[in-house]
Amino acid sequence: MGSTQFACEAPSDDMCLHVNNLREEMMCNEYKANTLSLVDLLKVIFDISMSDDEMRKVFAQVDTNNDGYWEKNEMLAALINTGKATLEFLNAVNAISDEIMVSFDEIKGLVKGTVKQVSYAPRSRTPTLEAMPAKSLLGKCIIDLFGCEKLTEKFLREQFDVLDLHKQGLLSQADLCTRFWVNASESVSRSDCAAAINALLVAVDRFEDFKAAVSQQLKFEVAEALEQAPMVHCSGDVIVLKSQGMPHAFEKLLYPLEKAAGIRGSIKYAIYEDRSAKSSLWRVHAVVEEGSTMKARLQFPFSWRNRKGTDLFRNCGVPEIISVSRNGCIGTSNSREGAIAMATLSVESSLRMSKHAVESECLETTI
Repeated sequence: MGSTQFACEAPSDDMCLHVNNLREEMMCNEYKANTLSLVDLLKVIFDISMSDDEMRKVFAQVDTNNDGYWEKNEMLAALINTGKATLEFLNAVNAISDEIMVSFDEIKGLVKGTVKQVSYAPRSRTPTLEAMPAKSLLGKCIIDLFGCEKLTEKFLREQFDVLDLHKQGLLSQADLCTRFWVNASESVSRSDCAAAINALLVAVDRFEDFKAAVSQQLKFEVAEALEQAPMVHCSGDVIVLKSQGMPHAFEKLLYPLEKAAGIRGSIKYAIYEDRSAKSSLWRVHAVVEEGSTMKARLQFPFSWRNRKGTDLFRNCGVPEIISVSRNGCIGTSNSREGAIAMATLSVESSLRMSKHAVESECLETTI
């Protein structure tokens, strides 16, 4: 039998045109994927008109490990959840570095335009309660129970002596359980307290260990705030603490951490939530200069001092600000955003004045 011959017809002009169009479309999509920025992707996931709470809700839905960062896979999940995951955007996500970790504050800044770029380098994660070292977790339990503002050595000694039921200068697991289990709160649950207590069979038994646990956790919280400072304001001069209240001897915690980070003397304001009153307020604390007990690194502008309400609003333009103290070292706001606006406006005002002074000095030198 002879072999069957199949004629190979030349592709038609229409077929060639179709193939060329497909090739151009693929090249176009590849180009778009390479040129789409992280901001473009985030603006698909987050609408610029969203409130902070709405953005946090979207962020939390895919922050599966609760570490406070979005990684590449979490960003992809968020994009898919929007129902707008076109091939163009999926290719763009795929082109992003596998090492990317972006915090909520960074994402909000990129979407709102207050942050221009973020680092793609791996970050140090905020450890979950389960992953915390035993001593740090005990410190968190103590801070949650007593607050951070009154944790002087004298106060801690008094609480240690109360817990030391057998008056031997040592704490047993039973001693710790008696206090922490009963007083577990929303921030640190009973299971977390139990985890800390079980892990501390040997780690904490003396007062020095009890005190060190508090110090370690407070240092961790301030160090974390320092890491996030550039996301609060581009100058890196403002930090937002997660603690409810201003930690006792805050500056003593801050100075060595600044020095270790190579930013000695840079932080001008520390923002924290104050829940001591019936309603939650946000305070802005002007950091005291090292070696001084009173002088702040940067006080609020003279036109803001000893003012409140409408009178203060007319001078600064931030509606949620409540008051500024007479010495210009403490500001109060109804919201976190208002407190940040207050601090950043003061920093920007100082930077403008410094720039003007330098320009005037240069002008005088040339005349």
